[in-house]
Amino acid sequence: MKRLILLGLFPLCVHASELDFSKAYLIYDATAPNGLQIAGIQSKTNDVKSIGSLQLNFDPANETFAVPQKLTEQLSSAELSQQLLRNTGWKGEYRSAKNVYLTELQIKSVQAGFIAGEILHQTPDPQVESLLRAEVAGGISTQYLVDEKGDGNKVWMNVSDYDALVAEINEANAQLKPNKDGTLPEKTPIPAIQATRQLITLKRTRGIEYRHASSYWGSQSEYRMSLENDKLLGSVVSPSDKYGFKESSAGNGIIELQPMTP
Repeated sequence: MKRLILLGLFPLCVHASELDFSKAYLIYDATAPNGLQIAGIQSKTNDVKSIGSLQLNFDPANETFAVPQKLTEQLSSAELSQQLLRNTGWKGEYRSAKNVYLTELQIKSVQAGFIAGEILHQTPDPQVESLLRAEVAGGISTQYLVDEKGDGNKVWMNVSDYDALVAEINEANAQLKPNKDGTLPEKTPIPAIQATRQLITLKRTRGIEYRHASSYWGSQSEYRMSLENDKLLGSVVSPSDKYGFKESSAGNGIIELQPMTP
């Protein structure tokens, strides 16, 4: 993990003993072309961790960046939850019909819905040696668990659908008119987010090292997983090599991974 220990050399006063830039990422604002926001900066003070952002504003007059004196607290968001997966390792098992493979996944890149890394499968029995090390890439999206109608029936919603629902509710509340007695009608509450999950699809893109004792490794296999409660769970499938055709069930399996201990 890459970290910056404050020694008084960096002109940023955050009252923190340690800053961690390993999950930091850039946010661009088209309406402010002279500004740049560095988000996902983790700080630690007295064993209390928080996440903040740093807004840099370029001054064309003297060709310098204005550095603020403190971090701005960063609220939880879909983008932040995805970015926190960058530079993380996951370990577990991939179980196919005939084999069990010890598995490690390193997530190396996350940006704007794109995710990439490296995966390793190997048999636990050294007498039956099979191994695959491959680069993988694909997509990541966030979903929220919400009680949309307030009836106790919770559903998973895509972030874009949730944002559209919130905008619709806010617009309806803004158009409410007072009752005849002067009282204001009750506003529709914004559905609270009960939980968050990530949907991740990774496809093998390039084999780095591979051998199999009894069969072969598919070069087109996909990992379709969801991240919930700090566990990556899903299936490994072999998609058709032609659009519109059914997927093959040969070699399909189940994958279950948990975070590696630092």
